[in-house]
Amino acid sequence: DLCAEHGIRKYPTVKVQKYGIRVKREYRGARTKEALINFVNEHLTDNLTIVNGNGRPAQEVWSKINDARDLIIGLFPKLDPNSTHLQHFRKAVFLERENCSFQLVHNLSETNEQLLYREAVSNEVKEITTLKNADFPTIHKWILDRCVSPVRELTFENAEEIADEGLPFLLLFYDSKSAHLKRRFHDLVKTHLADERKTINFLTADGVVFSHPLSHLNKTPKDLPLICIDSLVHMYKHPLPVNEILSDPIHLKQFVADLHSQKLHREFHYGPDEVKQVAAESTPDPAQSVPSAGNVEVQSQSQTTPTESVFKKLAPSPLRYSIIHDEF
Repeated sequence: DLCAEHGIRKYPTVKVQKYGIRVKREYRGARTKEALINFVNEHLTDNLTIVNGNGRPAQEVWSKINDARDLIIGLFPKLDPNSTHLQHFRKAVFLERENCSFQLVHNLSETNEQLLYREAVSNEVKEITTLKNADFPTIHKWILDRCVSPVRELTFENAEEIADEGLPFLLLFYDSKSAHLKRRFHDLVKTHLADERKTINFLTADGVVFSHPLSHLNKTPKDLPLICIDSLVHMYKHPLPVNEILSDPIHLKQFVADLHSQKLHREFHYGPDEVKQVAAESTPDPAQSVPSAGNVEVQSQSQTTPTESVFKKLAPSPLRYSIIHDEF
């Protein structure tokens, strides 16, 4: 079924394909001829910034490039239209233009064709790879793996789009005093929770801007920072302080595991799971010593009752117009 193949859950939906490859981000503009023409023209415009190295070493050139986003730089000795690596790079840039910033540096003292990745959250060059007989899928995957951040910043502009993906949110709410925790959160997710990216969206959000979801947790910006899960059914706050959560990946791993096992949802309806008593003389199991979100601070009803999801209201409505539903 075409809709299932492309993950379409609401109508009308306009999906975008480039070079026969479906782009994850759908068209969300006005359904008018003028808006569609402008959208197509905008995406046909080359957004690749080209820098002449003037025969200098590559590092001398790219170290002076300023960009606030994740940055991929193609380093090529010359702009050779017959270079297959250059052709593949430009094609990949066209596909991933919304996920990263891209620059192409040419006329360098080096002779190798290379790709460089600079991470926005740390402003550090994380990787440089030399291209040797690389085909398009290889180059595209290398760029895709680095462009699509494991943690996204939640904004009013992208909240509906992210909710449309239908995955639970794991959110770090921060304020100006705790914004530095975003990097630790990012590093922890990237290093220890990368395999969960297909099952949950890892997000950071300014808790002052998104104060409304906090109020549903009976929290205010004065309680920041905090970490919670919005399952798109209920919201569950992690009971530990954020600094403690980020000090050991087991805390977030357990939080996510409790979501997948339905423990968070089960305890919402039936109260805390029974905890088996361990004999004093027995050797404690390190895994059991780690508090889970479902069994820490669960004595009072106010602590075990998660609130209704706020972000589920952004997901596709069953009342939305559909050519498939019998509207009349």
